[in-house]
Amino acid sequence: MAFAITVMVLVGLLQLSTRSVNNSGLSNRQSLATNYAIEGMQWVKEQKNILSFDKLKTKCNIGVFPNCTGSYCLNLLGWNAGTCGSSTIGTTEFTRQLAISGSTATANGVTKNQITATVSVTWNESGRSNSSHQTFIFVDR
Repeated sequence: MAFAITVMVLVGLLQLSTRSVNNSGLSNRQSLATNYAIEGMQWVKEQKNILSFDKLKTKCNIGVFPNCTGSYCLNLLGWNAGTCGSSTIGTTEFTRQLAISGSTATANGVTKNQITATVSVTWNESGRSNSSHQTFIFVDR
């Protein structure tokens, strides 16, 4: 009987240890994904500064502004239209996608155009899809 209890305790400790290692791996990948999402958003912000708001609006290419959307694969930090599919960032397991949409906002009686940009980094782990996101709203001044 004491042997059976000892085995059950050891099995329980082994399961806890395995779960802890898996959680640690997920936490590390979440951190990497967040860094890739931040890097992607920094690139988008630089592009807005290079292109201007009006030219960034043209990247919102499905529909007519402000009722428009756009989707770009940012694995190589370039304006690659469409989804990334199975393409990843370098040799990593991560995929980085940009979704943009146009809208207008009114404050104090003044209506301004705006573009919402969301960079999403996704990866699969243990049969589950995981993701990290960064969102920024550009307002036409």
